[in-house]
Amino acid sequence: MIHWLLGVYLAAAPAGGVVIVADSSAAPYQRAVDALRQQSGQVELLQIDDPALDERLTRSAEVWVALGARSARRLAQSQVPNAAAMLLQATDVPEGIAAVTLDVPAYKQLLWIRTAFTQRRRVVVLRQRSGPVQEAPVLAAANKLQLTVHWVEIDSPGEAVPALEKALRGHGRDSVLWLVPDPVAVNSDTVSPLAQAALAARVPVVGFSPYFLQIGALAAVKIDSTDAARQALRLAKSGTAKVVPPDAAHLVVDGRLAERLGIAVQAGEGVEVRR
Repeated sequence: MIHWLLGVYLAAAPAGGVVIVADSSAAPYQRAVDALRQQSGQVELLQIDDPALDERLTRSAEVWVALGARSARRLAQSQVPNAAAMLLQATDVPEGIAAVTLDVPAYKQLLWIRTAFTQRRRVVVLRQRSGPVQEAPVLAAANKLQLTVHWVEIDSPGEAVPALEKALRGHGRDSVLWLVPDPVAVNSDTVSPLAQAALAARVPVVGFSPYFLQIGALAAVKIDSTDAARQALRLAKSGTAKVVPPDAAHLVVDGRLAERLGIAVQAGEGVEVRR
């Protein structure tokens, strides 16, 4: 069930208003609804399965924002003008619709890592063998930034920690563990043991959401989903079919933990060190 926030049905929005179509109860989408309502008083919220949706899609004078992959596909299929989506991953974007995705490009993340940990040029990445993590964009970004990527490939979650420990042996001073979304290598069973194993070797751990800071990571990517929602609304109003990353994103580093571990960190553009 979608949370009550996404289940509220408002009166029909007047022509030129904003219609949100939502199919997910994910927290970033809930915050997006709040942000769009604060920005515009003429906002209607529909669930993807609402029977009123088909009729509403015939009104071309409105601005549409999809929250979730199913909603994005529905708007793309209907070919409504002035539509955009806010999605968790770039792989969820259907053809023919503008979108803001909540995944930050590899180049920007690696640039933040190089800025924060200037003395470390070896980036360790765990991934499932033949899994979803794409090698080409990571290697291209790393080459531009003069970083070396060390891939640790596994077949099952149980292999993650031993494989990481082997990859870090003798490389504690020059490595950073960059955790990227992978259902086998980085999941609820592996993240905490991986963080502990890396920190025991005095290796910084960088996660892809603020949650990782709670389980011992030294740094994590933070994205402002409310700003991303407003960004999606601007895209929808522009009538273009661009797919862009979030404007409001940066790397947060736990400066106190870094001091306790004796790991040098540095603030800079896109990097916030909290002490």
